[in-house]
Amino acid sequence: MNKRKIFATGLTALFILLAIALHAQTLSLSVSAKTIGSRDVLEATYSFSGVNSASQPSPDFKDWNAVGTNESSETNIINGKVSSSYNYTFELMPKHSGTLTVPGITVSVNGKQLSCNAVIVNVSDKAHLQNNNNNSSAGAQNSPFAAMQQMQQQMQQMMNDMGADDNYPQQPTSGVVVHNGQSLDDAVKDKILIRIIPSKTTCYVGEPISVDYEICTSVPCNITPSRIPSFGSFSVTDLKQAPSVHNVEINGKTYRAQSLRTAQLVALKTGNLPLDQAIVNCQFNYTDVSNPMGAYLGSAVVKSKPLTIHVLPLPANKPADFSGAVGQFSITATVDKNSLPAQENNTLHLQIKGLGTLDGVTLPQISFPENIQSYDAKDSQSVDKSQLPMVITRAFDIPFIGNAKGVSVIPPIKFSYFDTKKNDYETVATDSIKIAFSAPIATDDNPEKPVVQNEGNMQSLWIVAGLAIIVLLYLFLRERKINKQKLKDKKEIPEAVVKEENIVTENAEMPLDETPTLSEEDRAAIALEKKEKLKESLLDLELEVNNHQFFVLAKALLIQHLQDSLHADSTNEHELLQKLDESEMKNTTEIKDLFARCNKALYMPVVSSAEHDEVLKKLKATLV
Repeated sequence: MNKRKIFATGLTALFILLAIALHAQTLSLSVSAKTIGSRDVLEATYSFSGVNSASQPSPDFKDWNAVGTNESSETNIINGKVSSSYNYTFELMPKHSGTLTVPGITVSVNGKQLSCNAVIVNVSDKAHLQNNNNNSSAGAQNSPFAAMQQMQQQMQQMMNDMGADDNYPQQPTSGVVVHNGQSLDDAVKDKILIRIIPSKTTCYVGEPISVDYEICTSVPCNITPSRIPSFGSFSVTDLKQAPSVHNVEINGKTYRAQSLRTAQLVALKTGNLPLDQAIVNCQFNYTDVSNPMGAYLGSAVVKSKPLTIHVLPLPANKPADFSGAVGQFSITATVDKNSLPAQENNTLHLQIKGLGTLDGVTLPQISFPENIQSYDAKDSQSVDKSQLPMVITRAFDIPFIGNAKGVSVIPPIKFSYFDTKKNDYETVATDSIKIAFSAPIATDDNPEKPVVQNEGNMQSLWIVAGLAIIVLLYLFLRERKINKQKLKDKKEIPEAVVKEENIVTENAEMPLDETPTLSEEDRAAIALEKKEKLKESLLDLELEVNNHQFFVLAKALLIQHLQDSLHADSTNEHELLQKLDESEMKNTTEIKDLFARCNKALYMPVVSSAEHDEVLKKLKATLV
């Protein structure tokens, strides 16, 4: 018994150390270049990884003017584990030349202090450096700021080469004419404008839409981005594409247009959600009607007009296996081998692919035949960011073996999603898969479990394993010392006490094959105790402020409830739900819905407070 206790304690310590090693929270600072010109724009990115959430920091930029900000987040789901990263990018203009410092910061995230070091940047006396782009980091090249800087250079080049570009709209030599009593902003409002082009203005929650912020000009000008749009109520993925300049016609007038920012947005809540405003500063030549012979250089601020996206909730008639997929999808299933000996390793490859979002989607229910033994699935997700709408693929690899000789058929695997074109729920399914198992090559009563490669950091695992061995050795020596002390104490027990214990043992009549019958009062007391513990657990859940931890605890509470109600020892969600289907318990549908909501929330990068409150409300109504 003591050996089991030592092993269990050591195993727990191993998992704790492993979790610490693989889920470290970090904060880092990167810049787009280490050397820039005095009129160049620098991007400074503060990156948080391994955190549930991170607010935008407020660095003290003493040597810089912050002319724009951008934020992005990314969530990766690998083998069921969710990891998130948050990037906050500041567009900085140097206040002077010389050696300037981009400050490091120290912030508190989830109760933990995270820090990053400052970065030194050399600012040349020259206005622009030709090789500045070569110093850019990969992250800067992929950000919307890099595209906007390139756009600025192209706009400047167009202004310089206006005479050589026959495609550029013909304008007066001065570019802009200012009339009496007219401001420069009013004079250019129909010549320089920003328009927002969404693929839809009405969509469903969870449905991806594309949004393009486009700068349109009919006069030569120099553009400097001032405000980059951010999207607080949406999950954002920027499109990776080379910027291009093209002609567009607006209200019968020709403009030269280029994208400021193109992104795919997924609404995280319902209602009317405003799209953020984009602002640019423009420099241009103009003439004044009061002095038509004079030529002047002017500047104006151009802003995009407000635009709102109306987000609808999903319909209520959700299929039982719906887990949050929105869009249009297909599902396919294949195996490595359709014919092989029993007890040999094989893998089922399940792929869900399409246009939309698969956030929160878990492995669909697979009804393996009795002759097949399956093991834990490995899952991954990939997104093609080179086009809109973006193609998303979710893959599951399930190792399995055949137990004996024979032919087995894996039945069709179903997957339900909400189709945004049909405005209704759809269910697709794979073809059935036939597998022929021949006689096993070697007889083995205990077939070996297929080996699933671990792509983690092996060096970290060796460190964790070493620490675990030290913990186990300490626990073993401590247990040995305690046992010696117990043996010593036992030898010192008075003989009379030993005799008295022997008499009691001899006279006791405790049949081993009979179970004590509980009275009605005892049963009522046990039921009352369980009810009180449930109320305490719900109270603890209500006080939990961390959204991710809330849904972890909520799911654990559901599993405990099913174990007690079904008298089951299993902690496997699918096994418990199968027993639930076979039972006559009430609230079966409500319990399944709560499991689905918790699973979806654990995979979502952001969960609304309304969903948090709704799950808590349904838990109280279902379990109490």
